[in-house]
Amino acid sequence: MKKTERIKHLVFCSILFRLEIIVLILTYFYSLIYYQLNWLSYLWYFVSWWIFQTDFLILLFAFGGLI
Repeated sequence: MKKTERIKHLVFCSILFRLEIIVLILTYFYSLIYYQLNWLSYLWYFVSWWIFQTDFLILLFAFGGLI
């Protein structure tokens, strides 16, 4: 990969990472405001955390490609 392509890829991954941080924060506030012990809340929290972890791994691989 060329260096410019790597930088574009890193920017794209960092944008995804920031979006997932926003989703995680929104999920946290959703849980605080609407505290319910039902399966839908747990499912939403689990899915957002899984997405966050996946994008974190993508970002780590993007940094690894630049080094």
